[in-house]
Amino acid sequence: MNRRSWRFEGRHGLFALLLASTTACGGEADATASEAAPYPVRTVPVTISTEPDPIRTSGTVASRTELSLAFKIPGYVAEVRVTEGDRVREGQVLARLRSDEVDAQVRSAEAQAVLAQRNLERMQSLVVDSVVTQVMLEQAQDGHERAQAALDVARFNQTFATIRAPSDGRVLGRMIEPAEFAGPGVPAFRLGATGSGWVVQLSVTDRQVVRLTAGDPAEVRLDALGDVAMAGEVTEIADAADPRTGTFAVEVSFAASDARLRSGMIARVTVMPSESEALSFVPSQSLVDTDGLDAAVFVVTGDRVRRQPVRVVRIGIESIGVHAPDLEGETIVTDGAAYLRDGDRVDDRTAELPDPS
Repeated sequence: MNRRSWRFEGRHGLFALLLASTTACGGEADATASEAAPYPVRTVPVTISTEPDPIRTSGTVASRTELSLAFKIPGYVAEVRVTEGDRVREGQVLARLRSDEVDAQVRSAEAQAVLAQRNLERMQSLVVDSVVTQVMLEQAQDGHERAQAALDVARFNQTFATIRAPSDGRVLGRMIEPAEFAGPGVPAFRLGATGSGWVVQLSVTDRQVVRLTAGDPAEVRLDALGDVAMAGEVTEIADAADPRTGTFAVEVSFAASDARLRSGMIARVTVMPSESEALSFVPSQSLVDTDGLDAAVFVVTGDRVRRQPVRVVRIGIESIGVHAPDLEGETIVTDGAAYLRDGDRVDDRTAELPDPS
């Protein structure tokens, strides 16, 4: 028989004896039996703390700047010079399209520009001799400008038939192969700029995000790199929640010189938020009716107890932080709380009961 059932049966056995005594002794015993014997309990005063509650979570490592690279024009891929994981230098050629079509467009635009230039020069000489009108000269000037603009566009497209690395970095993803047809603007590579630093991408709850501010200090640890602590800080906080998960995206920037660092690694992060909230700290044995983060404690008022709902916010080694501002200055039941109901009488034996440890 466990302790709880012994308490329950013992109490009701006592009640049965008192009831039998009432039958034998009359009305005076009735008054005595109408009030159950108080439970012996231990109590403790509630402590309040406003120290910042660290937010401990995990996330994935990424380059601070990740770029999606694509061709500007459509075409068949002539060559791909890098693969996923390669380190690249700024200006390095990553891939090229077959240039037959775009080269032909450039040659055509160049020929049109030459013709427009000759026509303009002829009109300028004829207008001096009043052979052509000023309107005809202006039309020749417009034609020359349009031809020059078409040539600029063709040369620009010719340039972007080649993908070059915009900065030093590492190829995080390669989405094309030689001989494939590449559409304009369709990502061909994903590049992480190594010179821009690193971030950890986190997801936090609404209760956590309201306590965070850009600049809050953080500690980053990666098991893959020997669990070395690296200093960081909160640099970005999302204004809206992810509609699928209901969580908020947060970025923590940190400095790392380890060449083994890779995007996608898992990091453990501890953030010290600048915003804090007052928490009531209670012993774990004082909690009853726990359901997830919801629980209750029994507050002692005189010789009776009152059931007070609380919500668990922080779990410590020796105590539990709960969100219940009304508990400040109150005394709650620890040992014996599991056998109580709202309104029960108690006998505080804090100074008499032996220490269970």
